[in-house]
Amino acid sequence: MNYRVNLLPVELQPKPPLSAKKFLSYLLCTLVFALFGFGYGYFQIELNSFREELQSLQQNQEQLQVTQARLSETSKQQQAMKNQINTFNHLMQERSTWPKFLYDLNERVPEGVWLAKLNLSYIAEDETESKEQQSEGPERNPVPGKTEEIATQPASPGKTPLRLLYSKTKTVIPRARKKQKYPSLLQTPL
Repeated sequence: MNYRVNLLPVELQPKPPLSAKKFLSYLLCTLVFALFGFGYGYFQIELNSFREELQSLQQNQEQLQVTQARLSETSKQQQAMKNQINTFNHLMQERSTWPKFLYDLNERVPEGVWLAKLNLSYIAEDETESKEQQSEGPERNPVPGKTEEIATQPASPGKTPLRLLYSKTKTVIPRARKKQKYPSLLQTPL
């Protein structure tokens, strides 16, 4: 066995290159720093990917807001059109019914007879009552040969009654009859 004797004081004696404890402590510190470095890098990468995803979602949200604004504008236009349609339907139902009288007259006039003249006249309330009293008699036509009363429209609230008259008929080539689309508005047949 070989012994080495060193007579130098401790401060001047050569030190071993690295002790086991120091090596383990350096290794442990290096591993801890490396672990923190990898963790920090991983979280930075994740954070950047979340930021990019957030930016793309914000752009997508802006596009969707524009689409939603157009959709809400379109739905408002659709609602306005529905309101217009409802208003038109209401006005069509509330309009004067004299064209229905003309349609009914067309259905009631025999084939081959065309009207040469048609008169619509106003009947006052007093005249209506006197006409009803006069029409109770056997004669419907007050002036035979000139004018025949076809129908009298009852007065609805806010409207004046109408009397539908025709005269001067002439015979023409018969035409094809259409099926009746509307229920009869006249109470007395011709």
